[in-house]
Amino acid sequence: MCLLIAVQKRQFLDVRRLITATLLYGFVAVVGVGILVGLLATTSDKLASSLGLDPRLVAALLSAALLALLFLGAWLVHPRVMRRLAPETERLEALATRLPRELRALPTPSQVFTRVAEELADSLGLDCCALYGRWGDRFVPTFTRGPAVPFAFAADGPLPSALAGDLQPVRVAGLRPSALERALGPQDATVLEALDARVVLPLSHQETLAGFLILGEKRSGDVFSSADLHLLASVGQIAALQLERFDLEAVAASQRTLSAELTKKRPCFMSYSSHDEEFARKLHDDLESRGISCWFAPETLRVGDRWQPAIDHGLVEAERVLVVLSEHSLASPWVAYEVKAALERSEAAPTSPIVFPIRIDDAIVHATDGWPVLLRERVHVGDFRSWRDERAYAAALERLVRDLTVPAERSGS
Repeated sequence: MCLLIAVQKRQFLDVRRLITATLLYGFVAVVGVGILVGLLATTSDKLASSLGLDPRLVAALLSAALLALLFLGAWLVHPRVMRRLAPETERLEALATRLPRELRALPTPSQVFTRVAEELADSLGLDCCALYGRWGDRFVPTFTRGPAVPFAFAADGPLPSALAGDLQPVRVAGLRPSALERALGPQDATVLEALDARVVLPLSHQETLAGFLILGEKRSGDVFSSADLHLLASVGQIAALQLERFDLEAVAASQRTLSAELTKKRPCFMSYSSHDEEFARKLHDDLESRGISCWFAPETLRVGDRWQPAIDHGLVEAERVLVVLSEHSLASPWVAYEVKAALERSEAAPTSPIVFPIRIDDAIVHATDGWPVLLRERVHVGDFRSWRDERAYAAALERLVRDLTVPAERSGS
């Protein structure tokens, strides 16, 4: 019976709350029955005689009074116990109290979005948190924490469409599939699984979906309780109220800025043949000067680093893999290894790096087998064949910078 009471009053999957509630209500029941039996045996008859009342009536009144006192004690003790065992909920309550004041002091939508994401990640102790904002016909990452890897969701896709209909936080992982999980397509479901998502919190602006937060697992291992979801809804409403200070264009522009800055922070792995190092170094320097961080072997590798582990680490950390295609790189076993690794990761999970091939000669056009053919057939190849011509190089570079800094759909690149 105590377990059933705990399941009803607490979340079934929240192990610490379940155990605590079960023990607490069990203790109340055992102590209450013991006190009740002891007092009734010794007190009810004497009290009935002194008051001139029916002993059964006195026993019933004593039972009711003692039970009321016991449950009042449990009601007073329970919040203090839970604050000890569920500190995330207490921190979330404190956040919901102070957040309006903090957000009012922020002058731009970018700062509002980022502050909400950072505060929730800190308060809940999340291993993974990703904030997505609207950019044209897509929702793109504007803030990430932990192992989250950027991925663009179509604005009319299953996840944004499901969120736009309610604008309430939704639990993703649970004992039974939620309405959101049932509405998701296989690609969106794979992305949420890769991000270890537990809850998705929509963020609205003028009653439309402006973005959403994907919240991962708490480091404590606790699930998101009903109280957590209620508090998250309050945080979402607070953010929406503060965003009302800005017009639609200001909100959209802030999200584009955040996404571009995030993309620049994630390294772009450069794969090329050493025979083409003159071009590769020139391109590396120009990309770095435009704020795009590059994994470039001559600059990144330290003395004593082993080649393959260093390359593998660079590929894991990179969001983009920039491949310089030439007759030399098509014959390079290292380039083949890097491209195949990137393509395999793209096949395994849609959150893997996008491959950006650029050519400096026509070798890729004449390739007849192997990974060059696969790459040519699946991905658009940028043209840097005239890279020694400054005007042609500048035009090709600007297009590449634009493509590298605008999050792209991952359609199986």
